Amino acid sequence: MRLDMFDPAPIGVVFTRGPEHRLAYTDAVYRKTFGDRPLGRPLRRTFPDLAQSGCFDIFDRVLATGEAEVLTAVPVDLDFADSPREDTRYFTFSISRATVSDGSRGVPGVIVETTEQVTAARRIRVLSEERRRALLGYRSLVSAGSEMVWVTGPKGGVTEPSPGWQRVTGQSWEEFRDDGWIDAVHPDDRASVIERWSRTLREVQPRFTHTYRLRLATVATGTSPSTPRRSATGTR
Repeated sequence: MRLDMFDPAPIGVVFTRGPEHRLAYTDAVYRKTFGDRPLGRPLRRTFPDLAQSGCFDIFDRVLATGEAEVLTAVPVDLDFADSPREDTRYFTFSISRATVSDGSRGVPGVIVETTEQVTAARRIRVLSEERRRALLGYRSLVSAGSEMVWVTGPKGGVTEPSPGWQRVTGQSWEEFRDDGWIDAVHPDDRASVIERWSRTLREVQPRFTHTYRLRLATVATGTSPSTPRRSATGTR
């Protein structure tokens, strides 16, 4: 078995021989990551800080049974050769058994670092949880608060019910959704509201503020003649 065939490999490769798993070969990527460890030394002496990880038991098992094992996103705490300080990094190991030309057996291992993927996945989970909590908080505000909170699509149409708006104007969700909210605005104010809102959408303005008269639910039922002015403010 010519081990130097792995020299150009873009992944870490290690080969150990015999029941003591004496280090017989490491490629350039492995040496860059874990350091230029002395060959001929048992793996347990080469990496004593991995004694509690169960790594050596896996090498023993693979050598004894011949059944390959794959370990995914394994945390490793070491003084890495390419890092200024001890750190936790993540690797996927593929470990199998091989027979060399003299008939002895050894264990080759292929090692791929997955730290970036693991940390990215964790960030996504954290952001997802933060978004979930923010959404729950928003829904609580919409359901229980006195503010009239809107959620609109990129083209400006309302996409979610607003109990506050519907309670004040008397509009049902079917009447309020999309661009139906404009029907609750005083007829003399609608043109200016539409123009200002359309300009905000076109220019992607960070804040929309406009004052207009709004029909109340009591006006819709004929019990009050008042149509007070309201100031609408929104962020995008």
